[in-house]
Amino acid sequence: MGARCRSFRFLQAPDDPDDYLPVGRSHKVWGLCSNRVVRKGERCQECQDALITCPSVPVRLALAREVGQDLTVLEALTTDNDMAVAAAASKALRNGDSGGLFDVGVRP
Repeated sequence: MGARCRSFRFLQAPDDPDDYLPVGRSHKVWGLCSNRVVRKGERCQECQDALITCPSVPVRLALAREVGQDLTVLEALTTDNDMAVAAAASKALRNGDSGGLFDVGVRP
């Protein structure tokens, strides 16, 4: 059958900013993905791009702080308009906190 992305994908801006986090809390804001991926535990490109461009700073900050985050995600977030997000991504790159797999906002 193959591995599937089990990340939550950002769908639309919520009426209540508190609905951004935790990821997956509001079904109006978040949808569960099932796109094919190469390895179990990977996030698909579509979800990755949606999270990188999510309008919520706390979501992008959580993405930057995610243990084992993909290098391409961290590199993209180093240019984020929010300084806290950019700093967190830069710190993760400096500390070698990336590993290619993720654990935030994912259902097993």
